[in-house]
Amino acid sequence: MARPLSGEAVEVDIRSGSSASVAGPLGRRSDATSLSVAVSTEDAALYGALTETAPATDTASSGMNGRLQRIAQRLTSLIALLPVALGGTTAANSLPVVLSSDGPFATQTGSVTETAPATDTASSGLNGRLQRIAQRITSLIALLPAALGQGTMAQSLRVVLASDQASIPVAATGVATEVHLGEVGGNLVMISTEFTRPADTTAYAANDVVSDSTSATTMEALAGAARVSGGSGYIVGIRIATDKKSIVPRIRLHLFNTNGATLAADNAAWKDLYADSAKRVGYWDLPAMITGADSTNSDNSRSIDLACRIPFTCAVTSLYYVTETLDAFTPASGQKFTVTLFVDRN
Repeated sequence: MARPLSGEAVEVDIRSGSSASVAGPLGRRSDATSLSVAVSTEDAALYGALTETAPATDTASSGMNGRLQRIAQRLTSLIALLPVALGGTTAANSLPVVLSSDGPFATQTGSVTETAPATDTASSGLNGRLQRIAQRITSLIALLPAALGQGTMAQSLRVVLASDQASIPVAATGVATEVHLGEVGGNLVMISTEFTRPADTTAYAANDVVSDSTSATTMEALAGAARVSGGSGYIVGIRIATDKKSIVPRIRLHLFNTNGATLAADNAAWKDLYADSAKRVGYWDLPAMITGADSTNSDNSRSIDLACRIPFTCAVTSLYYVTETLDAFTPASGQKFTVTLFVDRN
């Protein structure tokens, strides 16, 4: 059998074994000028028909067409699980992820219920460390004044000048206050209190206690004698008045810086105890009591001394007193006495 010429197609009769040249060059040609062929049924099943249905599972039997459909379906399902667009978005439109329980992020960040470390440098995750920082900030806030503006000493920050602080010039203008230089011109106050003696008319002898009880004498308080707790000052005047007229005893006023001295009861002789020395400020003898010139229409007796200057320091802010008569007199039942001090407070 003769070989075909170069560049020509060959038509072969398979049944007879003969061949014949086909006009035209080799290569792709139109359907009309091409040989007809038929794919075997086995090959057709392998490729799959145009209308082949995708297999129900990834491994079920299928032709190539159905297999590619299955792949296309899985890609569609995968796309549905991805965010619709790139960039930040809401949690509902984002991919869920979870960190490993033993990875560095989880162990270094700390759990939601992590306990704060006991010290600033103790080992801890970030959550516990932030708790520790929050605790220290809370402690710092507690050390600051509760509000802005001027407050009391107890509500203000402590400050102290350096030991080598140079002299600070102070202007003598304006109104001085206790916050800065103290009060200009002193702080003179008048304080008084009243007590009522027992309901009897038992006569007093010289140097008897005159008080409110025949069983236990009360030390009468003069509140506000000191401007601040533990403050000091000077008693510059004393006045005693009683609601019974025409009596002339001299009264000795015993002064104390705190309560609790051991004292005799009313109408008993005055006594002093060494144990009370720290409580005692001193005493002052007033002149004899007098009644107004119109004794008919007057109803009290009084005594006053404005020439004294008795220094004192209070345990807190009050002074206390007890009276002693230096002369015998007969009292009225339930007689009242008012003691007034004029105090120049430091």
